[in-house]
Amino acid sequence: MIFTADCFQQLLPPDYTLPLSGYLKYPAALLAAGTGLMLHQKIIGAYSPFRVKRIALLGFSPLLLYLAGVSFGSFGLFFGEVEIHSPWKREILGGGMLVLLVLLAILHGCNLAMSLLAIRRCEREIERRKLVLLLRTDLLFVLASMLVGAVEALRGEGAFVPSFFFLLPVLVWGISIRFLIHKSEFLPSVTSKYEVLYKLSPVGILLLDADMRIWEANPGARRVFGRGLNGRLPVPLSDFLKQEDRPDRRQESGGNRFLGTGQEFTILTREGETKTLLMDTESMASSGGKYTYAIVRDISKRKSQENELAYLAHNDPLTGLPNRLSFVKELESRLEQSRLNSGFVALLVVDLDRFKRINDTVGHPRGDEALMESARRLEACLDANGMLARLGGDEFGILLSGLEEYDDVVKAAELVIYQFVEPFSLKGREFFLSASVGISLFPSDGITSTQLLMNADIAMDHAKRSGGNQYRFHTMEMNAAFQRHVELEAYLRKALERGEFTLLYQPQVELDGERLIGVEALIRWNCAELGLISPAQFIPVAEQTGLIRSIGHWVLEEACREAKRWEACGGGHVEISVNVSAGQFMQPDFVSRVRSILSSTGLAPQRLCLEITESMVVHNLQATLTMLQELAELGIRIAMDDFGTGYSSLSVIKQLPISTIKIDRSFMGDLTKEDADRSIVPAIISMSTTLGKKVVAEGVETSEQLQLLKRMGCDTAQGYYFSRPLTASALIRYFQYGVEKLDTRTLREDASSLPSQHRYAQ
Repeated sequence: MIFTADCFQQLLPPDYTLPLSGYLKYPAALLAAGTGLMLHQKIIGAYSPFRVKRIALLGFSPLLLYLAGVSFGSFGLFFGEVEIHSPWKREILGGGMLVLLVLLAILHGCNLAMSLLAIRRCEREIERRKLVLLLRTDLLFVLASMLVGAVEALRGEGAFVPSFFFLLPVLVWGISIRFLIHKSEFLPSVTSKYEVLYKLSPVGILLLDADMRIWEANPGARRVFGRGLNGRLPVPLSDFLKQEDRPDRRQESGGNRFLGTGQEFTILTREGETKTLLMDTESMASSGGKYTYAIVRDISKRKSQENELAYLAHNDPLTGLPNRLSFVKELESRLEQSRLNSGFVALLVVDLDRFKRINDTVGHPRGDEALMESARRLEACLDANGMLARLGGDEFGILLSGLEEYDDVVKAAELVIYQFVEPFSLKGREFFLSASVGISLFPSDGITSTQLLMNADIAMDHAKRSGGNQYRFHTMEMNAAFQRHVELEAYLRKALERGEFTLLYQPQVELDGERLIGVEALIRWNCAELGLISPAQFIPVAEQTGLIRSIGHWVLEEACREAKRWEACGGGHVEISVNVSAGQFMQPDFVSRVRSILSSTGLAPQRLCLEITESMVVHNLQATLTMLQELAELGIRIAMDDFGTGYSSLSVIKQLPISTIKIDRSFMGDLTKEDADRSIVPAIISMSTTLGKKVVAEGVETSEQLQLLKRMGCDTAQGYYFSRPLTASALIRYFQYGVEKLDTRTLREDASSLPSQHRYAQ
């Protein structure tokens, strides 16, 4: 506009010179000066210490002063007469304009100062180079202005310099700034910004026409589609689809399926890769045509992970078999079909016997091999109507439907068991496994998947408890026993904290003089909801659930505390015997717990006898031997309980620090018979005497049994002949009366006077 106004000044009569200068040329020059200062602020950006509003006020103050002067006065404040040197004309500058020119010089000084300050603050080398170029541009403007000023100052009298000559520094500065913006990207344009995004975007960007032909593709899209986009465009998008996915050409619009947000489809690249893409589209009109911009992302990896997760949600990762979730879904589907055609469904739960031995012997990786081999063998024995699944651990599930007779289920169960006749070869060793199979039938054993699975589990558990390597059909008796087991477990978990356990004491009588020398502590449970519960019922439940450890600890502590009380009433010589379960005995801290109980109760170790069974010894001889030696060193006596019913050998008995051997009550019934079984008891007594062990006979109920035991040389006996189990208070009464002088008849008579709830079976 500045140069346009100057041009018109030269072409038009002199009367137009001042208006053109006052209204166009100088307002444009003052506006350019303020804009130049704002441009510096924009380029310098974060390196400038000034706020934008202050820079704007400073930069446009000359223009505001000029406009104010023109509005309240006339051009006379800024311009004089018009100087004419044909063909040139120019205005003579007045005092006001000279003041404004001084302000413009100050503004340009601000430009220089801002550039220098930005260079000092800038730490990035690339940015510093740009700012140095900006400073050079400012210096070039200064040099051009000085040159023009020198020409004006040195021109002679009568010499004339056209007005456009004084505008050359502005032209030089403007061209320099324009060059910097484009070549050095001081202020990237919107188009260049989007071009950078288009090229560097990690996602694919496509431009498609109404027929879904690809006209443009950025590098991201070319990476996704491969060599198919490296040739000449346009290329139909459908060329990348699999043949079966391509739209029918007879369709009016085959590309509608790609329009919209979140469209998934699969392509096949020229490299042979199959990829799953996610595409979002937006349509727009351009140059009279309709185009579609598409954002394309390769989600093949995500889809692969989703498919893998979906597979793992329904299949076992080790064997590849369906898992429990899939098994239950298939079971429910077959139950629905059977309801419609009145058929029956068989559910078999297969649990591998002694599988833990493999993991413990050759490690879990070999255990996994055994599971995979088991799955292969079980699959081999199923027909097309059978389904095999891994339910978890070493447990498998089998579904059978379409059977004509129940005998077919028996044959299938026998075939399952037969699969484990051959050994498993693992790490160069042979292992023999077997299977316990539980069977439930629809509809006789349940009408829901939950009922059938539970009942098959119960039947499998019975098969395993019966020795394994067999199958069991579910029965109502099994279910009742299972429900009873669950009920007992629920109440048993609360019994200790509710104080429902009590101890009774079975007297042990020395046969030489028939004196009371010891008692055996026997636990009893009086459940608030179920009443009196036999130990034969709740002890197995406690052992299976692990509650036996806390219960056993309570029994040991209570028995020791009670035995200590007896010392004050004459029972200080009586030994207290406590049964120890395998789960309790094999705890690493068992010895320290016993030591702690003796310390807290004050009972002498010599008065405590711990009874263990043969099975506890033979399962882990070395650990048992070490623990028993530690207990014996404390002064505690050790008794082998139920001797003769297990598998311990004479060599084992000799190694253990055992002081007492207890003959199981099962031999007492045969003691009076004239058969081979009668010889077992004297053999045990003779062996024990030879080894220097004390002998206690359990379950003595008749005088005849007592006399025979005396003749055989038995030391001590216990049983109903002497007394039923007694309460602690009953024993205290005996001690107070002088128990050593009481004969067995007195014991029997006093025991019979106890309330019936205290006379439990031993």
